[in-house]
Amino acid sequence: MVGEEYEILGVDADDTGGPNSWGFSIEYLVVAQDKDRDLEILLKWMRTQEEPSHKDLYLESNASKAYWINREAFELIDGVLYVMEDSDKKLVFPASLREQA
Repeated sequence: MVGEEYEILGVDADDTGGPNSWGFSIEYLVVAQDKDRDLEILLKWMRTQEEPSHKDLYLESNASKAYWINREAFELIDGVLYVMEDSDKKLVFPASLREQA
């Protein structure tokens, strides 16, 4: 889907300065993010620092490619993926939870 835009859904840090998880448990978010095919390459790299091959990247979705290109903006906290926007950490919602958020 050429020219298609992808929005990273997230929320600001909570009042304590820590990242907000919108009431989901850490364990639940880790599992849900792990099941999101678009986050797979980014999460693998963040956990192992193993970069995907050009062939593997070519075969990925546009969303996966967008995450990969912006990989330096992401951070894993307790195994959960967040994106940094300015000085705010925002939870990256896996596809399965976007309607619930």
